[in-house]
Amino acid sequence: MYGFMAQVGYQSDPLRKRLSKKNFIELHHNQGVSQVEIARRFNVSVSSLIRLKKQYDVPTNKNIKKLQPIQQREKVSLENQTLPKEIKRLYWEDKLSLAEIGKRFCVDRAVVFGYMKRHKIQIRNKSQARKLAADEGRLSMELFEVNEKFFSKWSAEMAWVLGLIFTDGNVHPQAQGTYCLSISSKDTSLLQNIKNAMNSTHPIKKVIHKEWFIYRLFITRPQINSDLSQLGITPRKSLTILFPKVPYSFLPHFIRGVFDGDGSVFFDPRSKKSPLRVSFTSGSKAFMTALETKLRMDAGLSKRTIHEAHRVNTNYYIKYSHQDSLKFFNYIYEGTDESIRLERKYQKFIEGGVLSNGI
Repeated sequence: MYGFMAQVGYQSDPLRKRLSKKNFIELHHNQGVSQVEIARRFNVSVSSLIRLKKQYDVPTNKNIKKLQPIQQREKVSLENQTLPKEIKRLYWEDKLSLAEIGKRFCVDRAVVFGYMKRHKIQIRNKSQARKLAADEGRLSMELFEVNEKFFSKWSAEMAWVLGLIFTDGNVHPQAQGTYCLSISSKDTSLLQNIKNAMNSTHPIKKVIHKEWFIYRLFITRPQINSDLSQLGITPRKSLTILFPKVPYSFLPHFIRGVFDGDGSVFFDPRSKKSPLRVSFTSGSKAFMTALETKLRMDAGLSKRTIHEAHRVNTNYYIKYSHQDSLKFFNYIYEGTDESIRLERKYQKFIEGGVLSNGI
């Protein structure tokens, strides 16, 4: 049997350096190993193996008995390919599954399991395996709990989460016509509040890119997707989203969700006596126009001009003065607690002295 390095490593080397004509004939004709199985053992495509066979001018062995894949793999010994400490590292440090380790050594997962038992390598229990699968997104979303009718009836919690989805949420098409809801944030506390509001047990995942990272919450339920669609949430919505029909009593909660997603509170250093500012950004001019109207008519804020910012895509934004920012604080936060707001932005207002201004 060929060693592990010959079977799995050196993928960049030409195949003929790893598989000589003599060895090919030994495997294919004398041992009766199929072309598919040989290709799998050497980690190459079947077409690459066929090209090599033509170069060697080796005929196809038509007398091969079609063995079951597991029967073929169980003939391969793991003992002479690696050491127990290597298997332990792959399993516990690299967090590979038995099947993934088996693929590396061209054996079945049952062979890996038996090997680990013989060498007394601890196997993950069901709880550990389930957690690992959940963390890596391999566990079916249907196994997690969530209030599937959360968006079927208006409430303060529902309006707030909906505002967040309108800004930091997306629905992604999946297999069989289903959709997955994802909500992104740099604040895990915000996603945890969403989970609590929706009675969800779905995991929060950290998505790492080259120079930055973000946290995401994924939820898949037909009822939730249907309700969100009725409320105006569609795939690739950022440039075309429209302001939904929100009941008057829940409008402050919805706008607070929008603010927690795409709003900012900051201090203008040019104005020492009244530095507090609030701004909103959106890729949809129609959404921004409706938002400005709602804040003017319902919250009593001043009429503002909608500006354009040209970056990768055109964005639209509005900015409010110190006095309007104080009114805005009172409008969106009245009667709320930290469970349905982004506490970081709320505290920014407090730093700006909103309470000392009589609000």
